[in-house]
Amino acid sequence: AGVPITVQIDMDAVMETLSITLAGNGSGTVTSSPAGINCGADCQEPYNSGTVVTLTATADINSTFAGWSGDADCADGTVSMDASKTCTANFLPTLQTGQFRIILTWGASPTDLDSHLCLPPSNPFHVYFANRGDTTISPFAALDIDDRSGFGPEVITITQRFSGTYTYAVHNFSGTPAITTSTAQIQVFNGSTLVTTFTVPTAGTGRVWHVFDLDGTSGVITPVNAIGDAIEVGGNVSCPTIADTAPPIIS
Repeated sequence: AGVPITVQIDMDAVMETLSITLAGNGSGTVTSSPAGINCGADCQEPYNSGTVVTLTATADINSTFAGWSGDADCADGTVSMDASKTCTANFLPTLQTGQFRIILTWGASPTDLDSHLCLPPSNPFHVYFANRGDTTISPFAALDIDDRSGFGPEVITITQRFSGTYTYAVHNFSGTPAITTSTAQIQVFNGSTLVTTFTVPTAGTGRVWHVFDLDGTSGVITPVNAIGDAIEVGGNVSCPTIADTAPPIIS
């Protein structure tokens, strides 16, 4: 006679689902440890509650990984499965030398910081969440990634520069807490090279952080790094004042 086998099944085990989305106009894949995620093909996996999952994003050729967004716990690619969560891997095209990419990241609060790029008055355009632009035709600048739930990234790419001054600023759309508490950081890349990094000042009053100006001809970055109520962009009718009281409106 056969030997009876007793199998004990834990009917009380709690499972949480990790979902992965891919975003941006680049391409790549995401894998996980413990195994289960292999996205593109398999982008969702249940894990025992409490499992810590490490995500690895790998960009395809001619693409680059631009960071995680989604649930707050996704920011560093290590996710604690105390609830079902969704993480977004952002992939963007690799840049050539002379093309610029501006990456904004910040902490959990305020939840919504917005990137604004004002083009030179000779070729007026205001790149921001409601007027995202285009990298393949004029204005040759675009908001590639917009994040409204904390941490970022928000990414603006410039693929072709016009003569004159570009102005880059960050607006605290959430209003509170102050932008000076956000731990926000800006990385500026020329091609694949990180050329400078800015950290938000911890002092100052207002909802606008004027980070830097960029000379469209030379590519020289002039740091400003100042907090204020508004930034006046003289002469550029398509880039009105970035004001403390409300986000800019394009008519």
